[in-house]
This record gives sequence, C-alpha cells and structure tokens, in this order.
Amino acid sequence: MAKIRLRLLGGLDIFDPSNQSITLSVKKAKALLVYLAVQPHICFSRDHLAEFFWPNATNDRARHSLRQAIADLRKHLPAMDQIITVQHNDLQANESNLSVDILNFEQLAKLQDPHAHNEAYVYYGGRFLDAFNIRSAPFTAWCEEISQAAHEQYINVVESLSEHNLLEGNTKSAIELCQQLVKIDPVRESAHRNLMSLYVKQDDTDAAIEQYVDCCRKLKKHLNTEPETQTKNLYTRLKKQIHLKNESVIQNDTVRANTKKNIKNSIPECIARESEMSIICSCIEHTCATKQGQSVFINGDNGIGKSYYLAQAAEFAQQLKMNMAKTRFFNVDSSNENGIRDLILDITKIPLMRDNIELPGCIANKYFQNHPKYTLYLATLYSILDFQIPKRILPIYTALKPVTRDILTTTVIVELISQIASLSPLFITLDDCQYLTENMRLIIQALIELTAKFPIILVYVTNQKQDSTIDTITDVPITSIKLTPLSREHVFKLYPDSQSSQSIDLLYLNWLQLLPQDTGTQPPANLADILRRLISTMSKEDKRALDIATVLGIRFSIEVLNTLLDNPQYLPENLIQQGYLLKSGNMLEFSHQLTQQALYLLLDKKQRCKIHIKAASYYLFGNTHLHAYHLDAAGSTDTAKAYLSAALSASNDFKPDLAIHFYDKALEQAQDDQEKYFSTIHKGELLLESDRIALAVQSYDHAQKYAADQQQQTLAWLGMAIGLIDRQQFIAARSLLERCETILTTTSDHETLAKLYYYLAKTVYQLNSPDAAIRYCKIAFEYARQAESSYWQAKVTLSLGEIEFTQLNLIKAYSELDYALRLSQEHRHDDLEIQILTILAKVKLFQADFQGSTKDLEQVMNKASLIEAHQQILDILCVLCILDFYKNQFSHLQQHTELAAELCKLVRESDKNNHIASYQLLAAYHTGNLELRQQLIKEIHQNIAPGKVTSSYVVAPIMALTESDNNAALSYLINAKKTVSSLKGSDALECCFLSIEAAIHHQLWDIASDFSDTIILLIKDERLPFFIMCAERVRILSQIAQDTMTENTRTELVDIFVSAKHFGLEIHLPAYEMALNQLRDPIQV
Repeated sequence: MAKIRLRLLGGLDIFDPSNQSITLSVKKAKALLVYLAVQPHICFSRDHLAEFFWPNATNDRARHSLRQAIADLRKHLPAMDQIITVQHNDLQANESNLSVDILNFEQLAKLQDPHAHNEAYVYYGGRFLDAFNIRSAPFTAWCEEISQAAHEQYINVVESLSEHNLLEGNTKSAIELCQQLVKIDPVRESAHRNLMSLYVKQDDTDAAIEQYVDCCRKLKKHLNTEPETQTKNLYTRLKKQIHLKNESVIQNDTVRANTKKNIKNSIPECIARESEMSIICSCIEHTCATKQGQSVFINGDNGIGKSYYLAQAAEFAQQLKMNMAKTRFFNVDSSNENGIRDLILDITKIPLMRDNIELPGCIANKYFQNHPKYTLYLATLYSILDFQIPKRILPIYTALKPVTRDILTTTVIVELISQIASLSPLFITLDDCQYLTENMRLIIQALIELTAKFPIILVYVTNQKQDSTIDTITDVPITSIKLTPLSREHVFKLYPDSQSSQSIDLLYLNWLQLLPQDTGTQPPANLADILRRLISTMSKEDKRALDIATVLGIRFSIEVLNTLLDNPQYLPENLIQQGYLLKSGNMLEFSHQLTQQALYLLLDKKQRCKIHIKAASYYLFGNTHLHAYHLDAAGSTDTAKAYLSAALSASNDFKPDLAIHFYDKALEQAQDDQEKYFSTIHKGELLLESDRIALAVQSYDHAQKYAADQQQQTLAWLGMAIGLIDRQQFIAARSLLERCETILTTTSDHETLAKLYYYLAKTVYQLNSPDAAIRYCKIAFEYARQAESSYWQAKVTLSLGEIEFTQLNLIKAYSELDYALRLSQEHRHDDLEIQILTILAKVKLFQADFQGSTKDLEQVMNKASLIEAHQQILDILCVLCILDFYKNQFSHLQQHTELAAELCKLVRESDKNNHIASYQLLAAYHTGNLELRQQLIKEIHQNIAPGKVTSSYVVAPIMALTESDNNAALSYLINAKKTVSSLKGSDALECCFLSIEAAIHHQLWDIASDFSDTIILLIKDERLPFFIMCAERVRILSQIAQDTMTENTRTELVDIFVSAKHFGLEIHLPAYEMALNQLRDPIQV
C-alpha cells in the first residue's frame, strides 16, 4: 500500500496516500500515532502507553482512554491495521507503511555527504511538534528531548553546508547559510568567523568589521564574555588587509584588544585549506604570544591529506621557535610499538638504541634527581620505555596495585612534559589516535588538561568523527578542525598533470605521479593498480624485500627485514627513495597505512602465509606478541597457545590491559575447552587485580563452564567468590566457597587452601559470625604455614587482628597485629605492612594512647606516600580525622579532610567520600566557614535525608551536630541509632561518640543517655577508660545544663574533669570548670 505521511517538523499534519489531510478528533490519538511512528522499532505495551499518556488517571481509566484513542485511529486512518499492529497487549508502528519527516531528516543528517545534508536542510520545517501539546508530563518531556536533538542536528547540517559552500567557493550560498546559523545560534563564533572571511572575499570590508562588532556584542549580551582567541586573531589579520574606517566605534563596542605585539610570520600556503590552516596557525601564534596552551582536535578520513596539513602547521610552529615532538599510535593487534614511549623519547631528544638500558636513568637523573619519589619514578620510566626494571628497585614497583601504576605512569609523564614546557613552548602531534588503548587515553586526557597550564599546542589526529578521549574533556577548550575531501578543482591545482584521472584521492594521485607518462592509455583505476605497475619495474631483491616489509606491518626493524630476506647486507635505500618506506634510526615505517594495506592485498595468499610463518619463527623467543600475531595471520592452530604466552609476558611486564586483550584473542582462537579455560581463568585473575570486579566474575563464570575436572572448576568458583565478596554479595560467595571446601580439602595445594579459608573467614564475618571467622582464620594460617608462604601468613594474621579489633578485644588484636607486622617487615611485604600499621594505630587510639597513635599514623603515611598507596593513605586519614575531633583540633581536621577528599576522587571511593565530606562539614562548622558548610550540606543531602539509611555511619551524627533545628537533629540522631545497631565494635563506638556530642549540643539528654548506655554495652569487660569517661559524662553534663547538681556530684565531676585533661579531650572543659566554680570548690589540676 502507499504510505501515510506525517509532517512533524514545524507542527503536526497527517496526509493519506493521495496527499489529502487526515483529521483526528481525539488529540491524544494524534499524540499516540506520533509516539509510535517516531519509534517504529519498539513494541509498546498497553500498560506503558496508558501510564505514559494518562499519568494521573487510575489504571482502568487510563486503559479505557487508550482504547478510545485506538478507536479514533481506526475510524480515520485508511488501512489502520497495516499502519499500526494492534495486539492484545502490545502496539507497534509498521515502518514500511509510514513516511515520517523527522526520521528522514535524522537519517540524512547523519550522512557525511553534502547532497544528503541539502535534503535534510529542506526537510527541516521547524521545531518538532511546534505548538502541539497535550496534558501529559511524560509526553511533553519526550517531545522536548526529540525536539532539542533534532534542532542540534539541524544546526550541524547548516554548519556543514556552510563549510562545504565555503570550500567550493560558493560565496553567496555560504553567506546565506552562515547568516542563518548566526540567527539560530547567536554565540557560535565559527559562523561569525566564516562570515568575516566571506565578506572580505567580496571586498565588503565594512560588513566584515560589523560582523566582528556584532559577534562581540552578542557574546557580551548572552555569555558576558570576550571572543575566542581564533576570532581575535582573525580580526587582527583582517586589519592588516583592510583600511579601518570605524576604529573608534569598534574600540567602544568590542572587548579591549590585546596590546601585545603580534608575531609577524606568514601563514603557510595550503591549497583549499586556507581557513583550516588559518585556525591552527592562530592557535600557534596565540600560544607563543601569551604562553597559554591549546588543544586541537583534527579528524578526517584516511588519505585525505592530514599528514600534508600537519607538516605545514609544524613548519609554521618551527618558525616561531617552538620545540617539536610527535608520535604515532598503532593497532595493538598487529604491532607492539609504544606511542607513549616514542613521545617521551622525542620530547627528551634521546634516541632509542637496542642496548641503551641506562636510558631511563638518564631521563630520571635529568628531570627527577631531587624528587622524593625518585626511585618510584625511575621504576616507572623503565616500564614506560619498555625496559626490564632492575632487581634493586623492582620490589617497590611490584607492591603497587595496577590502578596505582596507571596513575603513577600518568603522573610521571605529566611532570616530565611540564618541566620541558616551562622552558619553551611545545608543539606535540599525536597521530592515529583511533588506536589508543584505554590506559593511553587516560594519559592523553591528562596532557590535554595540561595545556591549560603550560604553553603547549597538543594536536590530536584521528580518522574517527567522534572520539571518547575528546568527548570526556569538559574543563579545557578544544579547537576542532574537520578535514573534508578537496574539490576536483583544488586537487588539480596540487596535481596539474593528473587532469585525465577521474579520482581525486590524494594518496592515489601522489603515487600516480611516479608512473611514466603515457598519453595513449587511461590512468589505473585505483591505488592497487598503480602499485602493481610500479612493482613490476622493481629489481627482484627489492620486490622480495617489499613483500616481506608489507607482511611485517606498518613499523619494523631493519634487522628483522634483513633476517627474513636472508641477506644481512641488504639496504632498503631504493624502497625509501621510491616513497614506500621511511627510516628512523634502526626502524622502518611505511609512508602511509593505506599503501601498506594495498600492497598486502596484492600479495598471493600462500605467499603471505609463508612470510607470516617465517616472521613468527623470528619473533618466537624475542617478542611473544608479534609471534602470536603472525601465527594468527597465517591461520596456525597454535595461535591460542601463542596468545596465552603473550598475555603472560604482558602481565609480567606490568601491562594488564594488554594481557587481558591477548587473553580475549586466545579465547577467540582456542581449539578446545582447555585453551578456553586457561584464557578465561587468567583473564579473571587480572581483572580482579585491576578492580574490575563485574568483568572478573563474568570471566570466572565462563572458566567454570570450560573446566576439565573438579579441580579446575573449583579454582574458577574460588575466583568468582572473591569477586562476589568485593561486590558485597556474601551469601552467594559463601555458597561457592563451601562448594570449593568440599573438593579442595583432598588437595595438597596448601596455598590455595589458605586462600580459600581466608576468604571464608571474610565472608562469615560479614554475615555476623565472628567466632566462625576466627576459626577459619586459624585454619587458613595453618595451611599458609605448611605452604611456607610468609605473605599469606601475614595476610591471615592481619585479618585475625582486624576481627579482634572490631570486636574490641584490643589486647588480642594488638598481639596478632604485632606478629603480622614482624612477618611483613621480615619478608618485605610493604603493602601489608602499611595496612597493619594503620590498624595498630587505630588500636592505640581506642586505648586512648593519642600521642602514640598520631606518631604511628604520621610515620606510616610517609611510607605509604612513597609507594603511592592511595587507598592506605585514605584509611590513615580517616583515623586522623577521628583523632582531630577527639582532641578538638579542627584546623588539623580541615587539612586532613581536604587531602582525603582529593584522594577519594583518585581512588573513586564513593562511600569514603560521604565519610570524609561529613568530617569536612564538621571542620567547616567549627572553623566558621559558612560557604563551604553550605556546599557540603548540599553535597551530603544528595546521599542522605532525615530518616534515610546511609552508606557512611558518621553522616547522620555529624549532620545532627551541625544542624540548627532541634527537630531535624533529633531525626538524624534517630537514624544514627538505627545505624549503630548494624555496626560492629569500633565503628559503633565512633558513631556513638559523635552522636553523644550532637545530643549534648542540642540538649537531647534522653538520646544522649541511650548512646552512652550503648557504649557501656559495647565495651563489656574491655578496659577502655576513655570511652567509659565519655559515656559517664553525659549524666554530669545533663545535671550541669539543667542546674540539678548536688554536693554528691562534686566527686564525679572532679573525676571527669581530671580524666578529660589527662586524655586531652578539650570538648566541654569550660563547662566542667564553670560547674566546679559554682560548687565553690575549684580544683587545681
């Protein structure tokens, strides 16, 4: 049947196949038709539609209204059943029988084609469903979302068409489109700049100046800001070409011009890319003049001329005395080249030689000689530059978590480039960024952010239209330049001898110039045909060398080429002169990726496989990565084993992301279940170490399906259980661990058994079985002893000490932790040592040894800082916050919480973030920082409201303490009482202490008494005089506040006063002194 047509852009009209208007009597029937037609790929339930269009009606009433709307559609729409499929419970539009203008517009707008954009431009008749509305909040919100998205697409279409007309020389059309763009988006500076350039082309200088003035006015009116640097620089260049008639008017209406002298350098000629070249040169000029860096994002298809454009821009930067550095990234599947390493070497200007093992030391000595973390930075440089880390510094690096290593790598690179950029402006080019790995993206994002602080031009080049690295940057302005195909006219200006060719591909034409001129024949149809002709004239040896080079990939060493060629004396000078290869040191690189790809496809498949096998043999003992790749390309059955070996090697080289990638490749190429099992089980281990818990559990789940026997299945279950514990799914974890226990007890693998019982202890403790947890810890320790594993002995003893501490068995806790500390120090388990010292300091804190606790914490924090142990530092700071509050040292509390808040962002600890924000609020409250206090309250309120259970046990009491309203404070304290009931010993004591302070502050004496009773119950027979004093003072303070003191109170008050002075608890000391004066018996202490 012919289609029903819906015009939704600019209003709402419905037309039948004969183009006659269709009228629907029920307004929501129209809305229903629109909602279904715009989303024809979705089948909607009647319940959803009823609730969506009649949100305020009862279910029955809404369903009845929906039936009426469907009946109206049946009545007025011809062949309605072919337009909308109506089933008992579902409705769905039939896309084949509908023509919807917004869908057609969106489809055309997505295409990167000027003709398609012209059609899209015509389709857009205005805002989506303009002036149409119904009484349904969900529908209104949906319409607004669709309308905004379509409008943004329309703006992009207009901008794309204006740029296309500008490049094609269609000045009049380009001006009309830019004027419309300025009308739609008054503050779009790119449109203002294009108009300025277009008016100058028409010799309308007054219009160009007026456009700049108009741009300044609109920016001032709408954003209260000045024009961008590019706009100012363009205006400056225009002033050199034209005579200004209205200079005084411009000075009054525009932002004050920069009085600094402009750098006088001519912009390189770049045919048909003058505007793009002008933009990047403006950025370069601005950075050199103002010492303010910028990031430039360049995207364009392969072979479009990005390299030529960048070479011209780099030449201009060199004229301005900028330091140059560049690197290129490669596909990790077929290359083991390290773009980050090459960038560091190019910036430091140190050539990479095969035996230059001292190179990391040279860089470290030059840039980090006096740095407190010199050793750690040196180890990181060895890793970045792909050298083996020396044994003398290896332990400090292996102690780091993978996420900490990634952060440290970024830190070292940023500090290194910062030092270099502080001496002289830098022009950095990052090419082929579409091949960035995830950890590389984090580094590049940090470098982009660095441009806001140093005179760095960072040019980010990719063939992708959208890029996740760039998209996530919000705080740093980025200049985007899109390189589009040149017109035929401009191409033939570059290649005047190619008029007979039908192609305008620059790479094709570049190679075409190398063919002998033959006017009697047509030029080759494509790049492959050109290369085939050129190769036919080569010498046999050069042809064979080129075949080998093609198989080796984009980049390779001269040594591997000569080895596979069986000619150690061969020099590839002819291939370099003819433009196939480029040489850099002892490395060779193809001049263009498309050239290598075309040559690869020209090779006979058998010949390719033969060279791949030979290359795999060469890399067998030197490079497991490339060995696996060449086996894969040759279709070998040993590929999976090779990728497993490559993954192990990458893991040993501290490259977990690369190792995980290889495990995925091994799984793809696996020939049997055993290869699949080893791929998934080892991938799960790496993911677990990298804190990617959900993916780790998924990988272990796959592994247990491929297991060959119970032993293998049990190891997979154990990995899954560890992941589930990290996700706090303790019941499921215990079930898996108990299944493991029934099987593993028959094994002699004592270390695995120690691991099993250690995690069983953790699980049952979280399920409120401390006695069982202690029993499992003792079993785990015995197995660790039999396995002679000092690490697991120390780890299990640490866990046992933590359990005893949280149960407030402080003497036992101290004994266990002291033994764990001796083990960790003796065997250099630095990460465990820091954890143990932190818990020991907390034990001293609860024993009221404040001085000893503070000293231990400061000592262990210095040690943790040296090895970038961010999580442990955060734990230490949390303990210091408690100490600061006990001792009434709120300035210290403010310093500690500020540092902790920064660390929370670094380690992404949302629960700790709430904890620290609460202590920050406490510090702000006591130091009188009203602005910070309001900001923190707003932040905390997003996670907590009165009566709501929180993820941090200090939030409710601290909110109560800083609350001005007694009723709100009471609500928070009731919430705190609920929280205490779910906490274990030490955490419960901390919550009670804070809650008592809040209750005393608001004189809620009954609540304060409840918390003091809870403290007495918690400490049982344990000697904790500090907390006993904290509990008992509630009654005394209540009597002081209510003026009910008697002579009998005097002795107790004296004891409380003396104890508070002894412990350094300065809170309420003035109240005690005043009460003693009132009793006419002042005490001298």
